[in-house]
Amino acid sequence: MKKHLKLYFTENLDELLNYLHGRIEHFGITGNSVELTRTLCQFGCYNLLISNHHTVDVIYKFIKKEYEMNSLGERERASATRFLALYSVFEGYTKEALQYYKESQQLFWSLDLFEEEFMMLTEAYSWLYIWMNNQEEMHYCLQRMKYIQDTIKPPIEFINTIEHPPITRKLDIEYYYRYIIEKNWKINEKYVNSKNRIHLIYMIPALCMKLMNADHDQEMLQQTAFTLLANVNQFKHPFYKAYIYFIVGNALKDNSYILKAKELFLLNDVTDMAELCDAEKNIFSKVKKRSSKLTFKLFGNFEVYIGEKQITLTKWERKKAEELLLYLLVQPNLQALKDVIMDKFYADENYKKASNRIYVLIHTINNKIKNVIENDKPFISIMNGFIRIDHNQIEEIDVLNYLKLLSVGRLLWSDDQMAAIELFNKARKIYHNQVIPDMYYISWLEQFREDIKQKHTKMLNFLLKNTTNAEMINSLFVELIDCDPLNETSVKNYIAYLLGQSHYIKAKEIFQRYARTLKEELGLDVSAELKSLMDVVK
Repeated sequence: MKKHLKLYFTENLDELLNYLHGRIEHFGITGNSVELTRTLCQFGCYNLLISNHHTVDVIYKFIKKEYEMNSLGERERASATRFLALYSVFEGYTKEALQYYKESQQLFWSLDLFEEEFMMLTEAYSWLYIWMNNQEEMHYCLQRMKYIQDTIKPPIEFINTIEHPPITRKLDIEYYYRYIIEKNWKINEKYVNSKNRIHLIYMIPALCMKLMNADHDQEMLQQTAFTLLANVNQFKHPFYKAYIYFIVGNALKDNSYILKAKELFLLNDVTDMAELCDAEKNIFSKVKKRSSKLTFKLFGNFEVYIGEKQITLTKWERKKAEELLLYLLVQPNLQALKDVIMDKFYADENYKKASNRIYVLIHTINNKIKNVIENDKPFISIMNGFIRIDHNQIEEIDVLNYLKLLSVGRLLWSDDQMAAIELFNKARKIYHNQVIPDMYYISWLEQFREDIKQKHTKMLNFLLKNTTNAEMINSLFVELIDCDPLNETSVKNYIAYLLGQSHYIKAKEIFQRYARTLKEELGLDVSAELKSLMDVVK
């Protein structure tokens, strides 16, 4: 058990799960049913922590049945109630979890199973009592763990003392952030980009740390927030998920996530945390100063905002300067190689002349931005061969936000389709058919517009394939045709759908509108295939 305990408290879940799997096979072969049941329960607890829901559900059905049949001895029942309690916590069954933990504590107290009892108390403290601010149970856990540490010989040297949280939790949410993220689990940067599901328990707090550190870097903040949501939505623990929704909502200034957090807290009777969702103060308020940051709206007409206030950039003496600004605003990480920009903007000039012209454009942009926000640093600078925008002066860029929602939605689809659809729907609200329509004859911009349109069309078609809701289907088809009015495939598919629903008048209306648009824009008639599709209406 000492090896088991050490792997648990040094947070080596990879090796711990392999170790327990080997013990399960061993006890199965030797026929030791008591230790097999206990090890299976322990295995279930750690699979909960990595969101291995299929394995957990199989173990739960078996253990729950044995528990209800009263066929377990005291040692097995102690381990079973530990697992059932943690399972109930992660499923959001708070009352059941409290009952199971109470029984588990009583059973372990009467048995000489100090190591597993210590793990059970740690789980109860970290995953339930601290979230409920249950001071009585937290005090019991701490005192009992201290007693166990003093009793076990030799003492468990590698176990860090658990810090007692403040009683006035709702007055110090930042402390709770530090406790949950920094103290409860070891933070390791290598887990942030891990593809291994077993690292999920580490990735979430590590991403939270990255979110706080990205506070003044809007692009990094958005990217980290959406990645964090994609990961936490695989994690069933309702309080943990609610807390992440809360801090992401505050980070993105998106009240929908804060309302989700409040709903989860209220559902589990954590009223003081729910009150925080209505409070004006939040953990980011001490460090955020958003009033001097710029928001750029590129969908539709080009608009610039400071906070909620729209500002007007004075007339551009050099249109190339405005074009360079727009080009950088749509680049990944808001930067591009200087040589690439020179080639795009001044391909016919020699290197020196083109370089000088680029410096003039950057100077023009910086002066114009300096007139609307107070900042000692230049808005655009050249570093290591890159021309880049200072992230710290950017609040949001709608096009990049749209692209990030699409990207994270695609990544999230295999694990949480509802969450992915939510992100896709947010992207739909941001999208506009035109990207800076008053800028003409710019090849890179024309290509960017086409790329955005293709991405949006692909996303809408993807949603169509994965929904049966009639209202949603109609909305998606309308958006598809609005996105590309001359795309006959979209029109044909919509008409076929309407005819299948016996909506003949609507189908005829769509057909006539398309035929008129096609004639006016391209001077063409509709295809014979589409005409034959409409024969049923006649």
